[in-house]
Amino acid sequence: IVMMWMLKRIKIAIAIMREASHCFLAAPGMVIIPPIVFILLIGWVIFFIVSMLYIQTIGTLNDETFKTAANQQFGESAVNFTLVAANSTSNAYDQYNGNSTNSTDGSQNSSVWTTDEKIKILHAYNFFGFLWASNFCIMFGFFVMAMTACTYYFSATQAQMRLAESDVEEEQQQGVVKHVPSCTIFRAFCIGLTNHLGTILWGALLIAIVQFVRALFLYVQEEFLEEWQEDCTIGILLKCIDCCLWYIEKIIKIISKNAFIVCCIT
Repeated sequence: IVMMWMLKRIKIAIAIMREASHCFLAAPGMVIIPPIVFILLIGWVIFFIVSMLYIQTIGTLNDETFKTAANQQFGESAVNFTLVAANSTSNAYDQYNGNSTNSTDGSQNSSVWTTDEKIKILHAYNFFGFLWASNFCIMFGFFVMAMTACTYYFSATQAQMRLAESDVEEEQQQGVVKHVPSCTIFRAFCIGLTNHLGTILWGALLIAIVQFVRALFLYVQEEFLEEWQEDCTIGILLKCIDCCLWYIEKIIKIISKNAFIVCCIT
C-alpha cells in the first residue's frame, strides 16, 4: 500500500537514477573524485593523530627543563641571561655580566607551561578543526560532482534533444545531445575555489558544529552522567537527545547539499 501511495515519487526517483547514469557515462572522470576525497581525508586523519600526540605529550615546563634545553643549544651564559631576563628585565644586563647573584641556583619560581584543562581545550580545538576540514573535503567533492552533473543536464534543452533524435537529417543537424565539455571537472574545481569557497566552508562549518556538539554531549554523558544512566528515565532522555542531535545533523547535511546544488544550477 505504501509503495502504491508513493508510486509517483518512485517514478521520479527512477528517472533521476537513469539521468544520473547518463551523466556518469558522459563524464566518467567523476570516478576519480571519491578516491581524491578519500586520500585527503586520510591526510587529515594523519595530521589529526600527530597533532593529538603532540598536544598530549606537552607536559610541564619548569626552570630545570628549560635550563637543560637552553644549555644544550646556546651554552651556560645564555641560560643565565635568559632566566634573569624572565625574572627582571630591568637588571638583566647586570645579571648577565656577573654584577649580582647567579640565577642558576634554582631559586626562581617554577612556571607551569600548561595544565590538564588547557590540554583538553587544545584537544577540543584540534578535534573541531578535524571535523570542519573533513566535512569541507567531503562537501567540496560533492560540489564538484554537482557542478559536473548540472553542466551535463543543462547542456541541451528538450526541444534540441528531440531534433537530434529525429529521422530528418536537417533536424538532426540542428539538434543537440546532452554532453559534458572537456575539462569540466577541472573547471568545476576552479569555480568551487574561486566563487563558492565561502559557501562550501559555511556548509561544512554548520555540519561540524552539530557533530562537535554531539561529541561533546557523548563526552559529558560518559564523564559526568555515567552513574545516572542506570536510571531508566535518564537513559531514555539521553538517548532522545542524542537522536535529536543526529536528526539535526542529517537535516543540515541535506540542506547544505541542496544549497550547493542550487549554487551549481544558478
